Amino acid sequence: MRNIGGFGETECDHLFDLIPSHVSVQDGDLRIIRTNARLRKEFGEHVGEYCYRVYKNRGDVCPDCCVQKTFADGQMHKSEEVIIDPHGRSTEVMVHTSPVRNQQGEIVAVVEMFTDISEMKALQKQLETSRQEYKYLFDTVPCYVSVQDRNFRIIEANALFKQDFGDRLGEYCYSVYKGRKSVCPGCCVKKTFADGLVHSCEEMVETRNNDKSNVIIYTAPIFNDRGEIAAVMEMSTNITQVKKLQKELILMGQSVASMAHGIKNILTGLEGGMYVVGSGLDKKDNELVQTGWDMVRNNVAKVSNLVKDLLYCSREPTTEYQEVEPNKIAREVYDLFLEKAEGEGLEFRLELDESLGQAYLDPAGIHTVLCNLVTNAMDACILDLKVIPHTVGLKTRKVGDASLIFEISDNGRGIPPAQKGKLFETSFSTKGSRGTGLGLLVTRKIVMEHNGEITFDSIEGVGTTFKVTLPIKPDDVT
Repeated sequence: MRNIGGFGETECDHLFDLIPSHVSVQDGDLRIIRTNARLRKEFGEHVGEYCYRVYKNRGDVCPDCCVQKTFADGQMHKSEEVIIDPHGRSTEVMVHTSPVRNQQGEIVAVVEMFTDISEMKALQKQLETSRQEYKYLFDTVPCYVSVQDRNFRIIEANALFKQDFGDRLGEYCYSVYKGRKSVCPGCCVKKTFADGLVHSCEEMVETRNNDKSNVIIYTAPIFNDRGEIAAVMEMSTNITQVKKLQKELILMGQSVASMAHGIKNILTGLEGGMYVVGSGLDKKDNELVQTGWDMVRNNVAKVSNLVKDLLYCSREPTTEYQEVEPNKIAREVYDLFLEKAEGEGLEFRLELDESLGQAYLDPAGIHTVLCNLVTNAMDACILDLKVIPHTVGLKTRKVGDASLIFEISDNGRGIPPAQKGKLFETSFSTKGSRGTGLGLLVTRKIVMEHNGEITFDSIEGVGTTFKVTLPIKPDDVT
């Protein structure tokens, strides 16, 4: 047996050459004193040369050299490095170093072993690319996606979810979506945890901006390596616009049915008027003719109003802003209805805020709004069977420097609670055959086109007040 730097050659030399990695032994100067067969085959015989020159084609010691570290502390070290073979090809390797000691326990050499990890690194890169692609898809999918554990805590969420609900990782889903303190009834996530199947349902959720949205939810299980359900993915698609369209289609059908009924009533009135006129002519009774003619004229007016309302509801917004005096429009409407009010025994009051000044409005549109609301107020009083003096009020007032209000009030019969939610959503009328139900739809459309708001307060048997709030100068006016 002979010694090379304290390393003894024994019958294990054969095993040393069979190691399926690149192995070298280096002295304290980082010179190679022995190599195994694989290293000799790929790099050649380089005993006595500096390792950094052989493996890296460098002129000095590698930064953070593991061999030096092992000489310094006697510990094993490892690192990832790139080696360059004699043909200039680079290979990513995992380096392990271990000390070689003599009988006195002194470090006389260091064994350095390279393991080719290029395939593993390529797989890692592919995995990272796949993860990045998954993350991109996860974040860009146009629906809310969250992953929840068995306690219904959110452990992952996509970008759209965080945008609308905030970064709520670790919080309970029912608290995030609903502001609840317990699991929602019929929870799809709970069902999927129970049976491992995909479930779906429709829910109403609330974003961090307090906007309510209709969503359709799908839940799917996420399994671990043992086939157990570790989490559930919940995907929620916002269907608010779909529900709105669905609702509008239903309302459209109801409106058409209601208008058909109204048109039938008008035709019946026209036929009745024509019959009375005919009877008067046959009998040469001028008074009967006048009565019949009044019936025809009233029903023709109803047809005219109905057609105008239909055209207004169907047209594209064409608000023609002018700098006008809101008080002037209110006074015109007051003068228009004063005689009718007196004829019906109603008191019609006008109260104008003289500080209001000028505003940018579509005068024809606002005139229509006030006429519709005053007409409704008067009808509410006329149809009220209480024997008390009835009053209709038309008021203007300024709110700060940016807004104005038209207020129309009456002490008529009021709106029943069950009918309040229907006023602006369908061609609904509380007047029976006297109305088409389109007046408030037209009114709301005009107000919305002015970027305004219409609200009302009503107590059955006491009266109703409508408030139309409008900007003095809308943002789209230059």
